[in-house]
Amino acid sequence: MRKENNQLINFKVTVDNTFDNLEWNKISNNEISVWRRQSFNGQANWYNEKAHSETEKQKTINCTVGTEASKRIEKSIIAYLKK
Repeated sequence: MRKENNQLINFKVTVDNTFDNLEWNKISNNEISVWRRQSFNGQANWYNEKAHSETEKQKTINCTVGTEASKRIEKSIIAYLKK
Protein backbone atom coordinates (compact mmCIF):
# COMPACT_ATOMS: atom_id res chain seq x y z
CA MET A 1 0.00 0.00 0.00
CA ARG A 2 1.16 3.54 -0.61
CA LYS A 3 0.38 6.44 1.67
CA GLU A 4 -0.56 9.85 0.28
CA ASN A 5 3.12 10.89 0.51
CA ASN A 6 3.97 7.86 -1.69
CA GLN A 7 5.59 6.00 1.25
CA LEU A 8 5.28 2.24 0.76
CA ILE A 9 3.80 0.19 3.60
CA ASN A 10 4.04 -3.59 3.39
CA PHE A 11 1.55 -5.94 5.01
CA LYS A 12 1.42 -9.62 5.76
CA VAL A 13 -2.15 -10.71 5.19
CA THR A 14 -3.45 -14.02 6.48
CA VAL A 15 -6.67 -15.07 4.77
CA ASP A 16 -8.61 -18.21 5.57
CA ASN A 17 -9.74 -20.33 2.65
CA THR A 18 -13.29 -18.93 2.72
CA PHE A 19 -12.26 -15.25 2.82
CA ASP A 20 -14.32 -14.97 6.04
CA ASN A 21 -11.40 -14.02 8.23
CA LEU A 22 -8.52 -11.64 7.53
CA GLU A 23 -5.59 -10.70 9.69
CA TRP A 24 -3.48 -7.67 8.72
CA ASN A 25 0.00 -6.99 10.13
CA LYS A 26 2.58 -4.46 9.00
CA ILE A 27 5.83 -6.11 7.93
CA SER A 28 9.28 -4.58 7.58
CA ASN A 29 11.56 -4.82 4.56
CA ASN A 30 13.90 -6.95 6.67
CA GLU A 31 11.09 -9.41 7.47
CA ILE A 32 10.30 -9.65 3.74
CA SER A 33 13.97 -10.42 2.99
CA VAL A 34 14.01 -13.15 5.65
CA TRP A 35 10.76 -14.60 4.27
CA ARG A 36 12.16 -14.68 0.74
CA ARG A 37 15.28 -16.53 1.89
CA GLN A 38 13.21 -19.02 3.88
CA SER A 39 10.58 -19.50 1.20
CA PHE A 40 12.92 -20.38 -1.62
CA ASN A 41 15.77 -22.20 0.14
CA GLY A 42 16.18 -25.18 2.41
CA GLN A 43 13.29 -26.93 4.09
CA ALA A 44 10.70 -24.34 3.09
CA ASN A 45 11.61 -24.96 -0.55
CA TRP A 46 11.02 -28.70 -0.01
CA TYR A 47 7.55 -27.93 1.37
CA ASN A 48 6.85 -25.55 -1.51
CA GLU A 49 7.74 -28.27 -4.02
CA LYS A 50 5.59 -30.85 -2.23
CA ALA A 51 2.68 -28.38 -2.11
CA HIS A 52 3.12 -27.56 -5.81
CA SER A 53 3.57 -23.94 -4.74
CA GLU A 54 4.24 -22.61 -8.25
CA THR A 55 0.96 -24.13 -9.46
CA GLU A 56 -0.86 -22.75 -6.41
CA LYS A 57 0.83 -19.37 -6.90
CA GLN A 58 -0.52 -19.19 -10.44
CA LYS A 59 -4.00 -20.13 -9.19
CA THR A 60 -3.75 -17.33 -6.61
CA ILE A 61 -2.56 -14.80 -9.19
CA ASN A 62 -5.44 -15.73 -11.48
CA CYS A 63 -8.01 -15.77 -8.66
CA THR A 64 -10.72 -13.15 -8.95
CA VAL A 65 -12.03 -11.92 -5.62
CA GLY A 66 -15.75 -11.27 -5.74
CA THR A 67 -17.37 -7.90 -5.14
CA GLU A 68 -18.70 -8.75 -1.67
CA ALA A 69 -15.35 -10.22 -0.56
CA SER A 70 -13.58 -7.12 -1.95
CA LYS A 71 -15.86 -4.88 0.10
CA ARG A 72 -15.17 -6.94 3.24
CA ILE A 73 -11.42 -6.77 2.60
CA GLU A 74 -11.56 -3.01 2.05
CA LYS A 75 -13.53 -2.50 5.29
CA SER A 76 -10.94 -4.60 7.10
CA ILE A 77 -8.09 -2.46 5.74
CA ILE A 78 -9.85 0.77 6.69
CA ALA A 79 -10.57 -0.51 10.21
CA TYR A 80 -6.95 -1.54 10.62
CA LEU A 81 -5.60 1.80 9.42
CA LYS A 82 -7.90 3.73 11.76
CA LYS A 83 -6.49 1.95 14.84
